[in-house]
Amino acid sequence: MKLVCLAKMKRVVTIILLLFLMTLLMGCGDIKMKKGVEEYIGDNYIKVIDELKQLGFSDIKTIEIADLTSYGETQDGTVSEVSIEGNTEFSIDTAFSKDAKVVVTYHIVQKLSLPVTLDQVSGMGSVEIVDAFTNVGFINIQVEEVYDLDPDEIEEAYQNEIKINDDMLLASSDVYPFDAEVKVICHYPYEKYDIELKIDFIGNLFFNKYDVTLLVDDSEQSILEHGEDWEGTLRLKAGEHTIKFAKRNASSVKGETVLDVTSKIAVEYKIYCYGDDIDVKIVYLDREVELADNEVKVLCTESNYRGKNYKTIKQELVELGFVNIRTKPVYDIIWGITEKESISNVMIGGANDYKRGDIFLNDVEVVITYHMPYEDDPENKVVEEEKDSDKKTSDEESEKESSQKKPIYDSDAEVLDEYDAWKAVEEYGESQYSTFDLHYMSGKLLAEQKDDNTWNLKALCDVDTGNGVVKNCNCEATVEGTNLDKRVTYFIVY
Repeated sequence: MKLVCLAKMKRVVTIILLLFLMTLLMGCGDIKMKKGVEEYIGDNYIKVIDELKQLGFSDIKTIEIADLTSYGETQDGTVSEVSIEGNTEFSIDTAFSKDAKVVVTYHIVQKLSLPVTLDQVSGMGSVEIVDAFTNVGFINIQVEEVYDLDPDEIEEAYQNEIKINDDMLLASSDVYPFDAEVKVICHYPYEKYDIELKIDFIGNLFFNKYDVTLLVDDSEQSILEHGEDWEGTLRLKAGEHTIKFAKRNASSVKGETVLDVTSKIAVEYKIYCYGDDIDVKIVYLDREVELADNEVKVLCTESNYRGKNYKTIKQELVELGFVNIRTKPVYDIIWGITEKESISNVMIGGANDYKRGDIFLNDVEVVITYHMPYEDDPENKVVEEEKDSDKKTSDEESEKESSQKKPIYDSDAEVLDEYDAWKAVEEYGESQYSTFDLHYMSGKLLAEQKDDNTWNLKALCDVDTGNGVVKNCNCEATVEGTNLDKRVTYFIVY
């Protein structure tokens, strides 16, 4: 009995000793936690790992959970769980062995490698690039088409670039969040059109005779010598462009206009130089457009028809497509200066202020008025009736017939001076327009004396065309007769 009790006592003592030894051993390697697990949750995993290492833990592993987006509230690398020897609910002063296995679990945004290189992008189409990024897992891909390449300076049909979160694509080894903004930018050549540009430079006789610089969008194109017309072809992209005329070496003296380019254009400007600015007027603007079956575009400003043979111009208008053309002779050629059958004016739809490029319906009325000799007018011809062989014409009838065949003016009495010729034009213009200021002193362009009784004149003028707007125009006229008896036989304002 005593032997059995002694054996039990020994076993108890042995167990106590073993527990004591284990406690001693554990006390030598224990780590007491300075934080509870809840203080690690929500912190950045790198910070958590550093703190655990400072406590003495060495066996630390990590687990990534790729469940974040780049734009959520939870930050990339946020800790969701810390496990020490499987314990995920430890508190302050909890003791663990320094050899305990530690697992830190945290959230991340999934990172992806780039599917293409810079060299590959240059030869790929936009659809092909989008497919490549989609196939590896990128979900936020945009395509932007930009027409910003000058077709005159490149050979490629397009050029590509890729931006990720607004950064240029760098090396293919770089990684980015799966939801990063991938922007595929495709650069294409923009439309560029030929602009046939003409400049009608009205020269001054005395003052403000300066040269002019032609600029397009502030880029110098040419130097225009004073009074010299200019023409050339420009290549401009679609959109609005500023056409500027500036005094050479004094750009503050200028005139400008805006040209909206949507197609090929032929345009002519007329410029006048003044002391403080340059006046710019559009003579015509002819855009290349597709016409309807019942439309006709005129290829000439009305003033360009004048003086040409009416038969030739009628045929041209027929070929353009006009179907309602009427001709009208005016018997006003007296001295033979004006060419027979030459055009006085061409009215289209009752107007003569059309310009090259204007579009009309093909059945609008076109009236061509042309000059013919005065004596060819049927109403002015003296028709001699057949008379009996023994009947004589009376002296009164002979005098009447003679007076009808005499010229209107008698050039034997006096000659026609230039001043009187200008005054005749001025008076005639004032009878035609409510406002007519003829600048035959400061704006004289031509004063040609054909003979003692005929002057061909041209000068600048200001004219009220009927709508209350005074326009700067040219006036051409022919005056015949004498200082005492003169007549304007040709007059035009344009």
